[in-house]
Amino acid sequence: MRRLFCALIVAGLWSVPGLYADNVALNFTGGTSYYYVTNPLPNTIGWQFTLSAPVSVTSLGFYQTVGVVDIVAPHDVGIWDASGNEVASGTVTPTDPDIQGFLWDAISPVTLPAGTYQIGALVDNDDPYYANAASISTVPGVTYDSGVYLLGAFGNPTSVGYEPDGRFGPDFMIASVPEPGAMTLLLLGLGGLGFLRRRVVEPR
Repeated sequence: MRRLFCALIVAGLWSVPGLYADNVALNFTGGTSYYYVTNPLPNTIGWQFTLSAPVSVTSLGFYQTVGVVDIVAPHDVGIWDASGNEVASGTVTPTDPDIQGFLWDAISPVTLPAGTYQIGALVDNDDPYYANAASISTVPGVTYDSGVYLLGAFGNPTSVGYEPDGRFGPDFMIASVPEPGAMTLLLLGLGGLGFLRRRVVEPR
């Protein structure tokens, strides 16, 4: 009986939305698609952001493009700190899972302290990036600063993009913490297990 109760509690916790799911750092709507079709190629496109508190980055992503068009090529994705050090890296492929319109490469979690960073993805006239977004939203603690780029290589994109509200292609996921409702359920479940244990071992 106690094992059954424990299994039900665990199943309930796994079903709570947002308990274990990671958060996509940035989402946008609208935008104009662009390709780099002139030399130098390849290029790194991305955006600068500021963290107000430390976060744990769990996945790196690349946008699936507007509509239902799949990407056709793999894309190296990296995050660089204010000193130019690459602090997270991965490669997104066309077969990676799609979440909220981005394909995701899961990486070993990396903790980023508060500060300013650039995220960039390699493009080589294969898949478009997007600029001139109609709206941009970020999770709490992440502030979008500007679009950035680097011509002719994969590396830290420090040049500020001339298109407003772009250059979207790369993204990242942040490990979430249990929501207050989930924590309440967890405590209630543990309390119920303790009560059940007392009922089992106490003599009648």
